[in-house]
Amino acid sequence: METQVQINGSRPDLADVECNLPIGYIGQKIFPVSGTVEKSGTIALQTVVADGSAVIDRSWDSALTATRISPTDKTFTTKKVEKRFAMTEEDVKDFNGLESAEKAGASAAKRTVHKQFEADAKAKVFTAAAKATAITLATDSILDGINLACLNVRRVKGKTALVCHSMWYMAFIGLADVTSRLTAVGGLGALQTARQAALSLQPEIIAELMRTILPIDVVLIGDDDYWTDSDPLFAGIVRIPDVQGGDLTMAAKMDPLYGMSKWFLPDPENQEHPFEIRAQWDGVGVANLFDATARYDLMEINDSGKQLIKLPSGSVFTTTTTTTTTTTTTA
Repeated sequence: METQVQINGSRPDLADVECNLPIGYIGQKIFPVSGTVEKSGTIALQTVVADGSAVIDRSWDSALTATRISPTDKTFTTKKVEKRFAMTEEDVKDFNGLESAEKAGASAAKRTVHKQFEADAKAKVFTAAAKATAITLATDSILDGINLACLNVRRVKGKTALVCHSMWYMAFIGLADVTSRLTAVGGLGALQTARQAALSLQPEIIAELMRTILPIDVVLIGDDDYWTDSDPLFAGIVRIPDVQGGDLTMAAKMDPLYGMSKWFLPDPENQEHPFEIRAQWDGVGVANLFDATARYDLMEINDSGKQLIKLPSGSVFTTTTTTTTTTTTTA
């Protein structure tokens, strides 16, 4: 039985290992990957152009005043994030071989770095300033508040997404106004499906249900371990970029986008593996080492592409662990 890493160095095969199933990650959907060969730099990006006043009945001998449209320079500085896990030869044997052990080591390292990216994305979206201007949803008109939030972000190009954590979503569909709307469009079956989809985190089903009562395209439900904080009442309406395989930086020059993440990649044309996994044998420590490394910077280009919303006080949150279920009512 092989117990030592045989292929040292970068391992694209291990970079493909899935982790944090079934919840997954939402940070890169809000701040999509844009590769760069520079660790820092400045790029010119388009911002939202304010409406001006049209000229009416201009006389023939007066000049027409021009309003300049110019991009805004945005700087980025990538930071290096990395994590190492180790596995002894005995550990490898316990995994019944090197192949399974390598996947476990790579998954653990990749998950840790992914967690940091999620934390950085949450910090960008849920700032103190954004919370201060959040729309508080009224108990008897929940959906009216969300409609207003969607209107507030319409000038930024992209898909309209509801960004929240799973506890927020469960509390949201438990509100009387939302329950009645879901029941009206699909009967009790729709409400039950919404709950089951949330528990199993099936984003497509959740989005399809929410589109029946909300003017949104996508529902992004983040892992509670990463996306909750001391105040769980907040969620976001965010216009997430929809480039569909095109050049993200060029798209951001043409139209105002909410954000992107610049990743230092030696080959920016190959963005399939922004997280690099390296495996090596440590002859001194007598162990297999698995390193996950990323170097990135999250850029919020147009903060008008997000509007936070806040559940009404009295909303009920249910937190489930491996041993207990706790229900909390907010003040």
